[in-house]
Amino acid sequence: MKRGFSALLALAMLAALSPVCLPIVRSQSSPIILSAKLKGKKLTITGRNFAQGAVILIDGQRQSTRNSSASPGEILIAKKGGKRIARNQVVTIQVMNSTDVLSNEFRFFGGPIVTLADNGKTINLSVGEQFLLAIGGNFNWSVDLIDPSAIVRVPTLIEIPGSQGIFEAVASGKTTLAALGEPDCHKCIEPPARFAVTLIID
Repeated sequence: MKRGFSALLALAMLAALSPVCLPIVRSQSSPIILSAKLKGKKLTITGRNFAQGAVILIDGQRQSTRNSSASPGEILIAKKGGKRIARNQVVTIQVMNSTDVLSNEFRFFGGPIVTLADNGKTINLSVGEQFLLAIGGNFNWSVDLIDPSAIVRVPTLIEIPGSQGIFEAVASGKTTLAALGEPDCHKCIEPPARFAVTLIID
């Protein structure tokens, strides 16, 4: 009897010391927003790790969202998301996956955006219209408002990373907005970059 009890005790001790195999739980990768585009009322978000059923948040408010059929993990569409973004408003956009995993905060301006691709072009504006200057690149830009009585910089509490600010057309006429970009590298031999657009304000 004692021998049987000892054997059972030994088996119990071995079982306690044996490694327990538990299922591996993989955490869901956080969604990442890379860009946003507004066309009419339709807001399109491009990024990575968008789970099926992910939701776009605008200033914390859920939007009716669908995954793109072509690239469901990379593109989300809020068909009426633009209704929550005023033309001269800066909003914070995030994506939340079905397990409540949140993306980075992405700041978005609802009005026209002037980029490096507009260099040398003529842009038409209305008095009172605002635009975001986002010429980016690996440069530190100094903006020159040739006629500050026609174009002014708009103070904002919410800065947009990578941009040079929001500007407003305040008087009709024709003027130029220029910028000089110094390479963002102390040892770089790259020459300064120059940017200019002609603004016609009605």
